[in-house]
Amino acid sequence: MPCRDYMDDPRYQADMQAKCDLLSRIACKALTHIEESGDGLEILILKDPEIATWWRAHKEADRKEQARIAEEERKKRVRASALRKLTSEEKKELGIK
Repeated sequence: MPCRDYMDDPRYQADMQAKCDLLSRIACKALTHIEESGDGLEILILKDPEIATWWRAHKEADRKEQARIAEEERKKRVRASALRKLTSEEKKELGIK
């Protein structure tokens, strides 16, 4: 099958990253559904080396990004909690807005 994206519309060519992100989201949703359905089709993911390689790398990249976002949110919560404990005068003295 000569698969390619067929999205030759200039608005898609103008922003290649957005196009790649769109295709990745579509593939991720489809492969997640296949994996979670438990109907035996998940073997297709493992049989095709191109899919299996991309899927493993994509899931690992997603895991790392989720961990990075969670760490950023944790730091924001810690900072907000610490700032609530300071008085206006203490914040001013420390140069914190």
